Amino acid sequence: MARVKLSMVVSTPCVTVGFGSAAVHLFEVHPPYLHRRRFMTPRCDRTPVFPLPASVARAFTHMCWTLVMLLIPVAVWAQTAAPAAAAANEASQSSGAAPAAQNSTIAVNVKDPLGATVPTAEVTVRALPNGAVQTKMTDDSGTTVFSGLPAGAYQVVVVKSGFIEIIQDVKLGRNAKQVLDLAMQVQFAESVTVIGSSDEVVNVLNGRATLPDIQGTSLFAGKKSDAILLDDMNANVTTGNQRQVFAKIPGTQIWEHDSSGLQIGISSRGLDPNRSWETNQRMNGYDIMAEVFAYPDTYFSPPLDAVERIEMVRGSASLQYGAQFGGLVNYAIRRAPADRRFTFSTTQTGGANAWYSTHNQLGGTIGKVTYNGYYHHRQGDGWRTANNEFDNNTAFGQIEIAASEKLKIGFEVTGLDTLIHMGGGLTDAQFEQDARQSNFPGNYFRVKWLVPSVNLDYSINSDTRLSFTSAFIEGHRSVMWSSAQLATPAGVFVPYNPTAPRSYWDDTFHNSSNEFRMVQLHDFLGDGSALAAGFRYYHSNMSRLHGWGPPGTEPTFEWYFPDVDRNLHNKTVNKAFFVENAFRFTDRLTVTPGFRFEHVESTASGRPIVGAREQIRTLPMFGVGATFRATQATTIYGNITEAYRPTLLNDNWQADSRVVVDPDLKDMTGYVAEYGYRGTLGRSVSFDVGGFYIKYRDRLGRLTTQTSTGPTFFYTNVSDSRNIGAELYVEADVFALASGATGRSQLFVFGSMAPISARYMAGPVVGNRVEFGSNFIGRWGGTYKRGPFSGTLQYSHTGDQFTDANNTVLLPDASQGYIPVQEVMDLTLNYGFQNNYVLTVGVNNLLNNKYFTR
Repeated sequence: MARVKLSMVVSTPCVTVGFGSAAVHLFEVHPPYLHRRRFMTPRCDRTPVFPLPASVARAFTHMCWTLVMLLIPVAVWAQTAAPAAAAANEASQSSGAAPAAQNSTIAVNVKDPLGATVPTAEVTVRALPNGAVQTKMTDDSGTTVFSGLPAGAYQVVVVKSGFIEIIQDVKLGRNAKQVLDLAMQVQFAESVTVIGSSDEVVNVLNGRATLPDIQGTSLFAGKKSDAILLDDMNANVTTGNQRQVFAKIPGTQIWEHDSSGLQIGISSRGLDPNRSWETNQRMNGYDIMAEVFAYPDTYFSPPLDAVERIEMVRGSASLQYGAQFGGLVNYAIRRAPADRRFTFSTTQTGGANAWYSTHNQLGGTIGKVTYNGYYHHRQGDGWRTANNEFDNNTAFGQIEIAASEKLKIGFEVTGLDTLIHMGGGLTDAQFEQDARQSNFPGNYFRVKWLVPSVNLDYSINSDTRLSFTSAFIEGHRSVMWSSAQLATPAGVFVPYNPTAPRSYWDDTFHNSSNEFRMVQLHDFLGDGSALAAGFRYYHSNMSRLHGWGPPGTEPTFEWYFPDVDRNLHNKTVNKAFFVENAFRFTDRLTVTPGFRFEHVESTASGRPIVGAREQIRTLPMFGVGATFRATQATTIYGNITEAYRPTLLNDNWQADSRVVVDPDLKDMTGYVAEYGYRGTLGRSVSFDVGGFYIKYRDRLGRLTTQTSTGPTFFYTNVSDSRNIGAELYVEADVFALASGATGRSQLFVFGSMAPISARYMAGPVVGNRVEFGSNFIGRWGGTYKRGPFSGTLQYSHTGDQFTDANNTVLLPDASQGYIPVQEVMDLTLNYGFQNNYVLTVGVNNLLNNKYFTR
């Protein structure tokens, strides 16, 4: 199969048309949203378009909302009236000669391996050999009935996420009733390199789902987990619009670095979203962070065009995947089809501000070998008026060999090369004057990343599964920027000096991670229990050089002076072991205690360190979670898990020379507690409502002191902090609720909200808000679908934030201060025709608001 996708982005609503045997993308339109940064790296609009006049944007927004409000009651009436009309029409036609009665019946009762009923299982009855097909869902008692069937042979197929498909043939006589009592078996994931697979999620509705209790060699019972299914969402993945992608994950805070949309920066629950460093970032189950313990920033994220699913597990993931407070984020790359020898797809996108991107993917299965790969290129001039260009190339290759029915061996490699021209910061006055301006032609950022991996997946039997994954990172990051501060202490802007040497940072990373995992199903203390255990060995060598690069405005990454101010080297060795056991005491109650043991050895040396700084950390961590199945389709869950964050290389040696670092920094410990109620109501409502509490002991922060000569900064363990809040998500198909059944038209309405209070608990800043902790994040929207058409309108609100522990409102030099509320609205429309074409219209930031995230 071949697929071609051609795209053009223009300053008016764009159109996307695709060609090939599957839906493809041609024109995309993404009007502007503005952004500003106070310090160092100002924001560039990740959607390359020309500004839309504010009056036009507001008028268009009001028109859209008015149409939605008018259409909803009309559509609801149409959905409810249509079945009645159809019934009346059928009754009017029944006065004639009726066909012979069909009185045979098939009743299907579905249960799980423990005898509990299985609701919402999809049951299909097909008349053999090529007759009529009927599909129904089991009710809360796990039962569905097909009546009025003529005598003959039938095939019954039962499908449910997380279970093995059942196929059974049935023969019916005249006026016969056949009762099928079927027991579904739990299904393992097809590959553990991807933590889950697309057919192993539950509570699926309109692009959002929940991870099951057991998936592959991972155990998610009692944990707050989410899965984002990108193919089922109306989101602009080509330009990496995180606001749309993570809309249905309550409390997701977004940090935007540049106009390319490639580097994903997210957090939740009031944690810092800067380069996602407070989360465990993985791709296909293995690390992609720069250095897990010394420098956990994420410089590489896969292009979202290549991602099938994003899996998120909150802080309770610390026992299985590492001690981060923010939990796990895993990007599952699209897999090649198992039933085709060759497939190819290509997406071409062009637009305003010289935007151009191409995404090309091929794959297939030949015998026992599955191959998969993509090449992605992205370039543009950015949203700002100058000094905002970017150029990116990413390539990925994957081969999986089914050596036997029990053993699979996989190989992957990803390469990245990105160059970004950074526009530089703006003072408040400059931002208000013209948010698009740039005054720093000599600032550049470059990343080169190579990530090879190998994995083995072995199923001993239906109850025992083993996996081993080994991954490596060869990374290189280079940054060059103006050596002068953005502004004087009095707030006077300092112009860029093209004749002065530039500040030059050069980092290299050589890492390897090796993980062995296993899952064992057992019946000790309860049938259907499961044990998950694993061992991890991690080794890294990181170096950081800082000195002076050549003057000018070109990306010349070389040393202007042979000597450097800093020549830091960090070596880390980590050994960790974990074990968790889900005890299923009854068919409703599961309790999951767990334990993780961390041993971390780190050695830092080189200028400005005298001698070597060695640290050995040994840390046991405990946790326990529980789930209670309130109904067949809803679950109450909760857990409390210890977490840990070591002091980083970047903590001890800061990039800003004005920062004085406490020589006695301490590691941070604490715990994450979470609880909630989630599930589905019928086939039309999905929800997950709950709360959380994070205790952060000895939290690191920056204290600001203003003096007559300018601000000074002290970086230290400020005090303990606590983050407390609620996470609320609900989505419903309004038409299905009104009519009682899913019709040709669907109107999904969702709300995702998180009120958050993140504050220091002691010391000189007691009661102050934690840095970058937004007090409220909410996103609301609606998606209308009818046949080949779908449209989504979404509104996003991110509350205000502070950038230091003092909650400084404003420093004249713009280095610290207050980040106001961000409000943005997005619209996306899709229309497919002739099975091979799709038109897409997308408008970002209908309100035409300007904002900044740092």
